[in-house]
Amino acid sequence: MNTIATIIKNSTLSLAEISRRLIIAGHKADASYVGRIARGEVMPSVELGMDIADILGVDPRLIEWRPEEVSK
Repeated sequence: MNTIATIIKNSTLSLAEISRRLIIAGHKADASYVGRIARGEVMPSVELGMDIADILGVDPRLIEWRPEEVSK
């Protein structure tokens, strides 16, 4: 199982492309924020994490949701 940060880092999509798709999905996540998630500096809400997983084609059940990620 991988954290959302690892999934973003291993993605073939750029941070800008992930951000663009998140904005289309209705999130306010610019590329710098997606980069902060990828570096583990901030934890996304579960809803945002689920959308990131969907964009990257990862089954959300395979994401290791740490307690601090679930509580936000």
